Amino acid sequence: MKKHLPVTAIFFLVFCFSGCNLQLQADCEIVKYQWEMESVSNLEGDIIVSNLKQSDLAGSQCDLVLQFNKDNTFLLSDKTNNAVWNGTYSLERANTSHPCTSHKLSMVFENEESAFIGVYGTRLYNNSEIPSILFQTDDYILSFLAYEKIP
Repeated sequence: MKKHLPVTAIFFLVFCFSGCNLQLQADCEIVKYQWEMESVSNLEGDIIVSNLKQSDLAGSQCDLVLQFNKDNTFLLSDKTNNAVWNGTYSLERANTSHPCTSHKLSMVFENEESAFIGVYGTRLYNNSEIPSILFQTDDYILSFLAYEKIP
């Protein structure tokens, strides 16, 4: 039994560091992009608000941009109405058994107590896999797509 203790300890440490590395990779990936709002839809899937590039999808347009920083802060900019909100965020793996894992994204806006919860992952969009973020409220679904890589 004592022979296997070092092997077991090494396996445990490798497993722990691998899990930590996957979480750090997700944190690093989310900060690599500028995120643009794709659309706001109702729960039936009807698009209510679209971004400026997809103005033919809805009667109302809005230019929302979301930026995540390495220090776990974020900045949400409404360029249409010249408004800015900030706060902190955290990521938590939603499914540890699959290599293409989605993450629970918790955002707490400054001067707010409760977190705004979403899902960060990859989805198929126009035949390409791209990172996306989805938030669902009681009435709406808000979608962001990774738009531009940050150098």
